[in-house]
Amino acid sequence: MTVPKIPVIVLTGFLGSGKTTILKHLLSLDEMRDSAVLINEFGEIALDHHLVADVREDAIILASGCVCCSVRNDLVRALCELWVKAARHEIPPFRRVILETTGLADPTPVLGTLAKNGLVTSIYRRAGLVTTVDAQHAMAQLEHHPEAVKQVALADQIVVTKADLTGPEERAGLVRRLRTIQCFAPILESARGNVAPNDLFGTGKSTNGSRPSDSSADEHAHDGAGHVHDGSVRTFSIETGMLSFHRFALWLATVSQLYGGRLLRMKGILHVDDEPTPVVVQSVQHVVYPTESLPRWPSGEPRTRLIFIVQDFDDELIARFRTSIAELAPDADATAMHVP
Repeated sequence: MTVPKIPVIVLTGFLGSGKTTILKHLLSLDEMRDSAVLINEFGEIALDHHLVADVREDAIILASGCVCCSVRNDLVRALCELWVKAARHEIPPFRRVILETTGLADPTPVLGTLAKNGLVTSIYRRAGLVTTVDAQHAMAQLEHHPEAVKQVALADQIVVTKADLTGPEERAGLVRRLRTIQCFAPILESARGNVAPNDLFGTGKSTNGSRPSDSSADEHAHDGAGHVHDGSVRTFSIETGMLSFHRFALWLATVSQLYGGRLLRMKGILHVDDEPTPVVVQSVQHVVYPTESLPRWPSGEPRTRLIFIVQDFDDELIARFRTSIAELAPDADATAMHVP
């Protein structure tokens, strides 16, 4: 019998964007009481721990310091300690882990640990990256802080916080800005940390605490043009027919190593030669996640659809990506396949 792996939800967002407020709200809900919490902080005093301690006393504080530099070893140890303590009945059993990063974090190293560390992947699975965005200050933060852009670009779910402190036109402008960075992550609005667990990661009962902020994700995701955003960050999509799974896997592994630092995010559905159902593929920079199969095609005829969020890609490089994808068809000349 296969034991289900424990999901790990990463909660990130720039300084002051409301991560701890949302975490405190989530942990106050009955359906979220069986959660373990890991908090990474920047600075000498673990203030965030005190803010959530009255809700959940068994939060574990990771060592102070920038998450992109030092959290990886601490994270492995903390996750292993959680599992061992639960197995020994030293702490209550938990069904999920929520990891709150510091506001200055580049989430990539954490995501890499969750995908590549053998000890971690034997127990846990990555369940998604939730990014909080401050409705009042995000426009300036995205303009001046690359970390804020990175957090949005890598998100699986975006929560616009402090929605009650801004007007609808201001929030609509922010959503348009976010869509220039992230074309497929759902965007929710939240006031005073009130967000439904089911809206974030499909856990517990949905409430009226959060609401969709826009319906433009599909529109952006299916736009095949390469759009220049945030100076050096841009998105583009590729739609094509059946691919050779073996060739695509080799292609993705190669481009992830060659362009990983600039290939911020790739997500898509594959129509491959040895699988009748759609295959979901994802990567974050150098990290390629295991593929998953869907039971049926979401809509229309079987097609390969890929979305890329990249940095410092010019039009010529994007054109080479398109050409190289076309060479991955099962009936294409294998000797013609090349890396962009």
